[in-house]
Amino acid sequence: MGNLKISQLPQSTTLTGIEEIALVQSTTTKKATIDQIKTYVQGTGYDTLVPTIESVQNGDTLNLGDVGYENIGFIQLKWVGGTGNQNMDIILPPVIGNSNRVFRFTTNGSFTSNTHARVKPVGVETIDGGSEYVINIAYEGVQVWCDGVEWIVIQAKSH
Repeated sequence: MGNLKISQLPQSTTLTGIEEIALVQSTTTKKATIDQIKTYVQGTGYDTLVPTIESVQNGDTLNLGDVGYENIGFIQLKWVGGTGNQNMDIILPPVIGNSNRVFRFTTNGSFTSNTHARVKPVGVETIDGGSEYVINIAYEGVQVWCDGVEWIVIQAKSH
C-alpha cells in the first residue's frame, strides 16, 4: 500500500475489538488491540461520569441489554409518574459477554420511599446473590459490576 494519505485508506468494516493499533511508548513502537486499550482505559478509571438521564414511571422497563445502552455506564433516574406504591424495572445485560462491565445509577429528588427502581439481572442470574437490588430514596446511588458470573454491588450510597 505504500505511503497513503488517511483519506486514501480503505474503509473499515464494523470494528470487532481485535484489530491491532500501533502505539508509541517512549521511543518504542508497540502494538495493541482495541480491546486491550478499552480494558486499560476502563480499568484505570478514565470512563466518563456524565450521566444519561432516564425519566421513569410505574410499569416502565429499562433494558440495558438493548441497543443504545452498549456505551452507557452512568444513568440518572428521574421519577415522572404518580405517587403511591410504584415500581419500575432496570434489566441488566446478561453476565456472559459483560465481564468487568460497570453501571452507576443515581436518583434525583423525585424519588420517594414509594417509588421503586428494581435493578434486576436477566433470568436466573443474580445481583449480590439475590434477584434484585431496589433503589427507592432520593439522591441514592449504586454502582454494580459484572465478574462474568454475576452482578455485584460494589458501591451503594443513600440518605
